[in-house]
Amino acid sequence: MKIWKPLQRLLSRGAAKREREDLTGQIARSVSGRDEGTLYVIAGKEDGIYVTVCDGERRTVSVPKRKNVRHLMMTGRRVPDGFIARGVLTATDEQIRSFLHGCDEI
Repeated sequence: MKIWKPLQRLLSRGAAKREREDLTGQIARSVSGRDEGTLYVIAGKEDGIYVTVCDGERRTVSVPKRKNVRHLMMTGRRVPDGFIARGVLTATDEQIRSFLHGCDEI
């Protein structure tokens, strides 16, 4: 599988690998696709450069959307630590909805 060159360089470094693992709980905005402009919470990582995202409304925690990392812009904000346990998103859809509603100004 081909990986985008800048991302390949980023993932090859040790610190970057840890950063990639810590994506769970980050707030990201979709920059391409039908859902462009939508805020998401990264629910987990998948193989390669894909992550699963949810917004608590159309994409719930139980049925997250699979999204390419290149199509997301990280906002630099994270959900509270209480929403994540052992690297897994444990928040309810209602909690995610209310948290993202407060982040709309980003």
